[in-house]
Amino acid sequence: LFKDSADKIRNAQKVIICAGHLYGSILPNSIVQGMRECLAESNSKKIYLCNLFTHDGTYGFKASDFVDEIEKYFGINLDKIIINTRIPSEETRKKYLSENSMFVEDDFLLTDTRIIRGDFVKEYPQERKTLLRHVPEKIAREIIAV
Repeated sequence: LFKDSADKIRNAQKVIICAGHLYGSILPNSIVQGMRECLAESNSKKIYLCNLFTHDGTYGFKASDFVDEIEKYFGINLDKIIINTRIPSEETRKKYLSENSMFVEDDFLLTDTRIIRGDFVKEYPQERKTLLRHVPEKIAREIIAV
């Protein structure tokens, strides 16, 4: 990591790990030289926005599986995990299922205080590829509240 980037991570109030392809876009950041150390040294709140659907490499994953991988590879304990609880329409689920993707199941205990649950999505049935997306304003409100 560049010194400036490392300093910003160390001094950040919050570090957000966004949803994405776990092995293609999220975890590769953990192998950047110095990233694990910066995160370990930071007193920031580490927040993960959980994926909505599984895809290549994560078929069969539940929310806890995504969290376990992130914590293992980054060498951190997440402080908060934002999980969408709104079940998509049957039409949207069928579209994803046709691509072997399943809605990510929240398998955390209701008593787990790290979990922030809510309706954080909007459906876009007219889109060909991505039909369900996080609503940035809803996610931002939760992150600010942490």
